[in-house]
Amino acid sequence: MERFKVSENVEAIINPVDGLDITSVVIFSENGSVTDGKLAGLTNLSLHVGLKRSLTKTTKEIAFLTEPFGSAIVPDTGKDFSTISFQITSDGFPVFIDILSELIEKPAFTEEDFVIEKETALAAIRARLESAFSFGYEEFNLFTYKNTPYENLPTGTMKTVVPITLNDLKKRYEKFFSEGRFIISIAGKIPENVDKLLSTLPIKGGKSKNLSFETPIEKSESVNLCRKGSTQTFIIRGYEAPSVNDWKKYVSYKLLNTVAGDGFNSILFQELREKQGLAYSTGSFFPTLKNPGRFVIYIGTSPEKEEQALKGIDNLIENLPSLINAQNVERAKNYLKGTYLLDHEKRLRKAWYSGWWTILTGTPEKDSNYIEAIESLTIDDVKEAAEELSKKPYHQVIVCDG
Repeated sequence: MERFKVSENVEAIINPVDGLDITSVVIFSENGSVTDGKLAGLTNLSLHVGLKRSLTKTTKEIAFLTEPFGSAIVPDTGKDFSTISFQITSDGFPVFIDILSELIEKPAFTEEDFVIEKETALAAIRARLESAFSFGYEEFNLFTYKNTPYENLPTGTMKTVVPITLNDLKKRYEKFFSEGRFIISIAGKIPENVDKLLSTLPIKGGKSKNLSFETPIEKSESVNLCRKGSTQTFIIRGYEAPSVNDWKKYVSYKLLNTVAGDGFNSILFQELREKQGLAYSTGSFFPTLKNPGRFVIYIGTSPEKEEQALKGIDNLIENLPSLINAQNVERAKNYLKGTYLLDHEKRLRKAWYSGWWTILTGTPEKDSNYIEAIESLTIDDVKEAAEELSKKPYHQVIVCDG
């Protein structure tokens, strides 16, 4: 792996991979939804419209130039960062750099593209609300991160996306490439003169944003949501969890998540579904964030079993340390390592991980350190994390028919 400065605020990470003439590129920016302010979804929408066409090239003309070499230029937005990615043959790299440069400097921002992309975003939000789980998780996010930057959903909500104007997008897009740190991560066959080509990209960036904030849960609170047509009750509960920069604790919680709620052999699945018959579906997840996030458990159950399910969750969390043993810790380690390493077999994901660790922690080496850190954890480390979790207050959303 090679790492070098492209400019003062832009850094490149190069991972050569032999075998195929494929070059995967992921550009990371610190400008995630945490920078959207009151218009959540603004960054996401601005990238989708701005990267559509330039003042001199239509969408079809751009596709005509790029398709012979590989994929389209694809934007995406998360809470802590945004990405622009593409995967090509190495001889197409200069072509993509030229087109991306033009899209950055001379975006068209037509009314037609704005209307189409905005309606697409709103349609995706409406579709999300049709799922009991997605509906509940969106409300959980707004509830548990209230008054913090993490309250912003990357794609926004109906309330925040509807008011966005074309002028809002233009202003956001212009600032996007001149604010915050940028990481350009490349994996695969590395084109000749890659450093010179990258230096032609008109990405100025800015000082690192280093947005640091707390997301405390001070007392247990629960919100009931009525949703017509729900055939099951969904319970989503979250506990405050460490940021990725609280390394030892973060890794312990990652392994605890796999032990507790990832897969058919997890504690949640075995205890709540197999033994007690309380769940149609159940599990847990722990998203990686720069600032303290949430360890989330969920259960979908029949309406008449809601009380039993809530008691079942309470009992399971209270007794979680005692349910952890050498066997399920070893299983979780193998599962976590296996899925992580398999994901790295794809060049695009390899590029993504290197950039992801760097934008979140400043250290691309965390990509390999992660597996080592997981392997070094003991059963006592996992039990300690479970013990801490069992004593924490929580935020909870219950979605039921009404």
